[in-house]
Amino acid sequence: MQRRWTYYPAAVMFGFAVVFSAQAAEWVQVSKISDNIREVDKSSIHGAKPQLTFTSRHVIDDASELRVGHEAVKYLVMEQRIDCGKRTTVMLSSEAQRADMSRIDRQELVAENESPVLEGSVDEDVLKFVCAN
Repeated sequence: MQRRWTYYPAAVMFGFAVVFSAQAAEWVQVSKISDNIREVDKSSIHGAKPQLTFTSRHVIDDASELRVGHEAVKYLVMEQRIDCGKRTTVMLSSEAQRADMSRIDRQELVAENESPVLEGSVDEDVLKFVCAN
């Protein structure tokens, strides 16, 4: 009898959990426009140029800015893919977190359309940082 790999989906899910592990992350602030702060986990940048994947998070200063149900969101952690050549980005998943970095909600956003990165935007700061590493 041949043994089947029944733990493969669990390993994939564990990999996603590692991506969002704040304790293992190396967060670097790459943009601050007004109260809009964006950080990138430097250790999460992977792939071959021009397309790279990485994890970023939007730090929410105002507790009333974003809520999921009755929960105030402190961090919106996003797994993204960026194309350095075409200057586009696509969000693959997002996770709303409390101030203690525990999960409120997670959404997979596979098959979203690529968005152009606009000059002077937070996304341009992220693009410059990610593509330089």
